[in-house]
Amino acid sequence: MKRFLNKKTLVTGGASGIGKAICQRLVEEGADLVFIDRNIEAGKAFEQELSNQESSSLFVAADLTNEDEVERGFHETKNPRTH
Repeated sequence: MKRFLNKKTLVTGGASGIGKAICQRLVEEGADLVFIDRNIEAGKAFEQELSNQESSSLFVAADLTNEDEVERGFHETKNPRTH
């Protein structure tokens, strides 16, 4: 059984490294995923890679050292765009 089936998850720094590995595992476990990263190219590529999974995934581009981007990023997380 998938441990995170129908659970909403949010990962920061999810486009590479440990954050990416966490995202992959959450999706494997059935989570609906939102991941935030400042690397737009890597984020979009990873979002595309995850699109083949049963769970939903959304990439939000934001630099978490910038307060305005954090606010925009969380707004987008709460009100996701449609693909």
